[in-house]
Amino acid sequence: MWSVRISEHAARRYHRLSKSAQSSVKEAIKNLETATDPCKLGTFKKSRKYTAYFYELNSSERLVYDVYDAINVIAVIDIGDHKRVMERTSSTIVC
Repeated sequence: MWSVRISEHAARRYHRLSKSAQSSVKEAIKNLETATDPCKLGTFKKSRKYTAYFYELNSSERLVYDVYDAINVIAVIDIGDHKRVMERTSSTIVC
């Protein structure tokens, strides 16, 4: 079982989403928490902004996360439109 930590930025983005998108995020987080290997649920991408995993919520929304195997933590970095999250500047998560 994995522990999920959500950055302040991702939490703010979550509250701006529609109810259906929030439901998708909750389901995604539940899937990540119970996954044997959460890395396989997302697509690893290196962009100029993030080097992280991108979980597809729907055709345009993504949940951006990083996995810390040594301490069994998943850090949710960002949530939102796929074009916006690929352009956002990198943020640091302290676990």
